[in-house]
Amino acid sequence: MATFLITLLLCIQVFGVKVDAGRHPLRMTVSNIGVIVVDSLASKVYIVDGYGIKSIISGLNFPVWARYWDGKVYISDVEEKEVSVWSMDGKKRSSLEIYRPEMLKIYRGKVYVSSGKAIYELDKNLNVLRKWVFHSNSVYFYFFGDEMIYLNYWQWKDGPDVEIVDLKTGKLARALELGLERPLRYLRYGDMDVFLGYKSGDVVFVKGMDVVWRVNLPPFSYDMVEYKGKIVVSNLYRSGLYVIDPVVRSVEHVDLPYHFGDLTVLGDFLIGGAVYENALVVLDNFRLVSKEECGYPVMVGVWKGQAVGLCSNEGAVCFVNLW
Repeated sequence: MATFLITLLLCIQVFGVKVDAGRHPLRMTVSNIGVIVVDSLASKVYIVDGYGIKSIISGLNFPVWARYWDGKVYISDVEEKEVSVWSMDGKKRSSLEIYRPEMLKIYRGKVYVSSGKAIYELDKNLNVLRKWVFHSNSVYFYFFGDEMIYLNYWQWKDGPDVEIVDLKTGKLARALELGLERPLRYLRYGDMDVFLGYKSGDVVFVKGMDVVWRVNLPPFSYDMVEYKGKIVVSNLYRSGLYVIDPVVRSVEHVDLPYHFGDLTVLGDFLIGGAVYENALVVLDNFRLVSKEECGYPVMVGVWKGQAVGLCSNEGAVCFVNLW
């Protein structure tokens, strides 16, 4: 009996959308209408998709983050010292003065903005609902369920690396001293909170108030995602990826010729920005599927089933279709 081998060809199509020649956008967020790109130096925010630029918001000073929500774009402008709301036709609708606002996130119908050591909670009309003050300046905060997880990135003295607020009560629920240098990333794995220290390289698994496992990786570990039941960590100093299996408590280094920064997951694919190799890299089970040119890919994401890379040196957004 003859045996037939059927090979499914994975087709890859690349669209490069030029945002602004000669500039270096450093931040993007993804929404259902497109990719929101912030070019701080040009004082502009762009909304793009795989076909081109849909909208440009100008009249800003030094925007740092922008997110689309319910037909409008919310922007934090650190030099203008305000958070503002803009319509899609580029008209400013409202603003709120906040001292040097930076990270801006939308969660459960509320706007959250970092400002120094503080986090502001705003409604969609920019009315201040609540404000929290933490131990150090940081732009790194995350949400899980009813909790806001604040990472004290610039903690210089003794004190908690992590402060966790109960959003129902507004009160501090937990303060964790984990010995992390520059806590940068957070994710939830099963019933454990997982924290990554950028400078120390530590990955710490926590249940409640207790550290249950600590993994020591090289310094300058940058990003981490859950991929196929394991935790994958990138490192700006060493090429390849670190793969942590929390179930059997094993750590493996996957040798790849890329220095990854930002990571994201799209189905069976792991997408990474190879910052020194200037490429948007797509992997399947850590095997190379696609490598597309992308000048200094500072951020990666997923939009409507496409891998997206922000190519800062080119002032472009790269869309990669996988089907």
